[in-house]
Amino acid sequence: RPEFALGPKDIEKSQVVIVKRHDGQKFFVEEIKLKEFIDNLADNYTKEIKEKSMVDFESQIEVAYEKDAAVEAINNGKIVCCGFCSIDFDGEHCAEIVEKDIGGFVRGKRIDEEKHEFATCIICNKPATCTVYIAKSY
Repeated sequence: RPEFALGPKDIEKSQVVIVKRHDGQKFFVEEIKLKEFIDNLADNYTKEIKEKSMVDFESQIEVAYEKDAAVEAINNGKIVCCGFCSIDFDGEHCAEIVEKDIGGFVRGKRIDEEKHEFATCIICNKPATCTVYIAKSY
């Protein structure tokens, strides 16, 4: 949500100060243009926050091809992207090893993109059927 500020000088100038919380941008908006500005801001605000969230999320992901790299990434607070044999019941044993040996949990796979760049499962070395994300829970 943006913040609105209205002080004595703003009243004299017939304006409002609007600050977007997610990026700190500050706007001085004339009173007569306020409705149009807010309508435009509302139309774009969700998109801007989603884009910022995706950039933040992507910066936390580390690709790992080996278990040791996954352990290091998890210990550094990162999200691990890796190959996995299965997210169905037959992959449950590997998921348990992830929890015990890597220190994170298989969180699932992304629904917004279906990428599969891994040849083998990070745990059992069987052919990978999917790309999963591993992270700690806080």
